[in-house]
Amino acid sequence: MTIDKAMLHPEIDTFATHLQASWREINAAIETVRSLPTERRLDNATSFLFAFGHCVMAWLWLDLAATALQLRPHVGGEARAVMSGKVAACRYFYGYELDRISAWLAPVMGACDVLQVEVDAL
Repeated sequence: MTIDKAMLHPEIDTFATHLQASWREINAAIETVRSLPTERRLDNATSFLFAFGHCVMAWLWLDLAATALQLRPHVGGEARAVMSGKVAACRYFYGYELDRISAWLAPVMGACDVLQVEVDAL
């Protein structure tokens, strides 16, 4: 619903596409973790939780921005400035924070296998 609502606004429609891609990454990470042996599933839990939390924040900011763009033409003065601020905050999050999701998911997806070092090799 949030993505559909955001797609109606050219100011943020690309963010909706980015959010969809981020959720696809999260789902791929979940499938990767499910395929691991039970004793390895929590190896990169912190990275996954950071990525998941950021994806949720991206969803919330997109929803706030879409709602603000929907309401902005109907309000004036200070309320209009607040609505513009929500869109600006969303723009910031998608410009500077969203890329962290892929970086956090890299070890979850197996791009970084530091934890596989055998203790005997040390």
